[in-house]
Amino acid sequence: AGTPRHRDPGRSWRNTAAWKRASARQITRQPWCTDCRHTGSPDNPLTCDHVVPVAAGGPIWDRMNHTTRCRRCNSAKGGVVA
Repeated sequence: AGTPRHRDPGRSWRNTAAWKRASARQITRQPWCTDCRHTGSPDNPLTCDHVVPVAAGGPIWDRMNHTTRCRRCNSAKGGVVA
């Protein structure tokens, strides 16, 4: 049934120091969830999400393609353009 998403070699950028820095910068620029306005908590932290998913051809490093979402909203969005 295919490779699990977290083991997909095309997603290797997610665990890099560069992505962690880009993610932290995005959350600093916008410290609330785009969808629900949540400001983050230990059980529902803020994440950096791609507006156009990388799997759909969205650019990984273009900050115009980054937005802040809490983990719940990011998971609910899945891999769709938002």
